Amino acid sequence: AQDEAAGDLYVAETIACPADLIDGIAFDPASAYVSALGLKGMFEEIEGQTYSCGVVTVPENYNEPDGHTIELFYLKLHSTSQSPAPDPLIYLSGGPGSSATYGFADIPITLSNLNQIRERRDVIAYDQRGTGYSNYLICAPFLSTYGVALDQTTDAEVAATIERLIADAQGRSLLSKAVCPLVYDTLTEVDLAQYNSVASAQDILHLAEALGYTDGYNLYGTSYGTRLTQFAMRFTPEQIRSVVIDGVDDPSRSNSALTNGKRYEQYQNIFAQCEANPACAAAYPDLSTRFATLLEKLDEEPLPLDPPLVLSAAMHGAQKLEPVLTQIDPHFFVGLAAEVNGQLNGGPAVLVPGIIQALETGDEAWLRSHLGDNTPLPETPGPAPLSLEQDEDAIDFKQAVFEQPLTALLAQAQLAADAAQSGIGAQWISVVLGDLEARLLAGEDQDQLINDLVAWSVLPYQSRSIGVVMDFANESLSAEAAAQANAIAGQMTRNDLRRTLWNIQDIAGRLGGADVRSASSKTMQYAVNCAEDVAFSTIEDTNAYVAQSPYPQLVLLPAKEFELVAFGPCVTYPKPLDASVAQLVTSTIPALVFQQALDIQTPLSWGKVVADGLPNSFFVEWSNMGHIAAGHDYHSCAGDIAAAFLDNPAREPNISCAQSANYQLQFVLPE
Repeated sequence: AQDEAAGDLYVAETIACPADLIDGIAFDPASAYVSALGLKGMFEEIEGQTYSCGVVTVPENYNEPDGHTIELFYLKLHSTSQSPAPDPLIYLSGGPGSSATYGFADIPITLSNLNQIRERRDVIAYDQRGTGYSNYLICAPFLSTYGVALDQTTDAEVAATIERLIADAQGRSLLSKAVCPLVYDTLTEVDLAQYNSVASAQDILHLAEALGYTDGYNLYGTSYGTRLTQFAMRFTPEQIRSVVIDGVDDPSRSNSALTNGKRYEQYQNIFAQCEANPACAAAYPDLSTRFATLLEKLDEEPLPLDPPLVLSAAMHGAQKLEPVLTQIDPHFFVGLAAEVNGQLNGGPAVLVPGIIQALETGDEAWLRSHLGDNTPLPETPGPAPLSLEQDEDAIDFKQAVFEQPLTALLAQAQLAADAAQSGIGAQWISVVLGDLEARLLAGEDQDQLINDLVAWSVLPYQSRSIGVVMDFANESLSAEAAAQANAIAGQMTRNDLRRTLWNIQDIAGRLGGADVRSASSKTMQYAVNCAEDVAFSTIEDTNAYVAQSPYPQLVLLPAKEFELVAFGPCVTYPKPLDASVAQLVTSTIPALVFQQALDIQTPLSWGKVVADGLPNSFFVEWSNMGHIAAGHDYHSCAGDIAAAFLDNPAREPNISCAQSANYQLQFVLPE
């Protein structure tokens, strides 16, 4: 039966926006970050006037409309026009697994660019199923179930295998990912086979209809969102007026499988830009060949740095390079490529030719003066440890994998007690965690406590009803705590229950120390990628891609390690979709294609291949940007071009701003 606490199918319900969402930096036009960049079109947002939030209930499985349902959460930015166009823009974020609503709230540059579009039409971010506030799929606390299995198994071989994997960092990581589908399949009503781009394409259509947009809609996809956009163009094209795809993923390639070797195109594009610049070409000729030779040399004999080189903040602003280098080997250029990809204006890309030349000549002084910080990096104090009334060191953890969730339980119980008066849901959570905490400190069997913690963590993935919440209390809490919790639950409204379940997800993520709603859902990421990405590739494809690279040393991991990371978890995820989904999309829907020359996540050439299958497309190359123009372009040229395109998708927009000096690499030349 349908969830008794669910709304009517395909009907939009306006709700209050979550506080942590609207407290994002992008909604603060006076923030130092917004002011420093001089972002265009930022203003004070007022809930109910300039923006609103809501949910739309849809079937988890569209083939079973009377079955389990999920809520799609959206953030609607109301158009600033007095007479907005009838066709909104719907924003699709990347990952897969990222939250689009947090993409608006936490990335001011993105909001600034989309505000240019907002001058003509509504702009809507919605969290794709499995992400953000749309049935966010957690995984973090489930690793502890292996500890219970260790305690209960009578098979010595099984126990030895689990212990060996848990003791190894890679094995532990693999177990933590592989256990998620097993928990969802065993303990919840979630069907992970429904968390893919085909289902999400259906969601977009029903979201737009529920919000009353009957004259079509436009899509703006970034990163994985470009793949989802292309799936929508293939499977639900009827109401799509036009699309913008930014940082374009090619569905005919396995992005995940090729991740191990994608850095090389960025360096090729940097060298091409240097060659096209007369001064740079004269100072640094034949960079491509020289770089290949240098990598071979560094692979055989890394350059030692004694004393260690303390990098300047500008060199590791994206936190992809270690702040202190003891040597330079090919892997330095792997991290450097990620810094270039993540930083504004290409960050250290302008230094790449000089770095190559300095390493060739052994000019360590140049490296230290251009890459280093002359003063030692200050120690950045971490957050003060939470002062617990109890001493968790006194607890003897039965299994090593119990330490993280049970230690976190003590901290979360204290925080819940402090917040108990903030609302009815907070009161209920305080009672539950307080009871589990008391039982832990009293020395109750830890296997049972872990089972109860996991049962509590998966409550959001059952039928959304007060009855399910009460059943949990009766089965997993002490009699006194169950009575108290159920008295509180009996007073909850549907909205109270919704927010309580959201809070459970957030706390459960902390119990495992990994899941953060505003970042990404790894469970959703693997559900999608295992179904439609790595599903049609093997490690041999990865190795062949690396082998054809002009710089095969630029890999993230050795092949065997990468195989475990990229392919290993898929063993327990649902079977793949039909292989036809991994074909290049062809469509006559008007498209604006943004692709970045410094992108290591979706390389420049991929966007060109996708554009070739879209005859009514316009292509814009961004020379000094990494992945996603909307998130890098603080001059708002990307937003202006997109807004002009959406005004008339049949006419090529003026892209001259993208070719201005603001978007060119200004290489550092020899003095």
